Amino acid sequence: MNRPTNEVLGRLCFLAKTQGIIPDPVNAVRIRAGNAADGNVSATVYSVPVGMIAYISNASLDSVCGATLGSTGMRVKNKAGAVQYYIHFINFAAANTHDHAVGQFIPALELSAEWYIEVYGTVSGQYVRGDVFGWLESV
Repeated sequence: MNRPTNEVLGRLCFLAKTQGIIPDPVNAVRIRAGNAADGNVSATVYSVPVGMIAYISNASLDSVCGATLGSTGMRVKNKAGAVQYYIHFINFAAANTHDHAVGQFIPALELSAEWYIEVYGTVSGQYVRGDVFGWLESV
């Protein structure tokens, strides 16, 4: 069986990396982060360091609704705190229930330096946990 040359593999890795499909084989740092919030609050799951770009390939959200209906979610904010987009959103239709959302992103979601991902709940009595997986590269 013919094996691709290192030059061909290098070109493929470069193309994939620029599209956010696979991590840079040499310089990427893996990301695995999670955090939880209890009630009508938010909690930061991951913050992108200065001079870096984060690529999020997977994200999950677990939520438990108490007696009061509300919603939970996972969102991305820029360094000024403005919401850029929502990764997951759960709106509860029944009290005392549990829900889960998971996503795999190809190409990966790209977050600029100093952006952050947070989870949040909208009413007391809710519990929400978010986890993200991906990689980090230099700008």
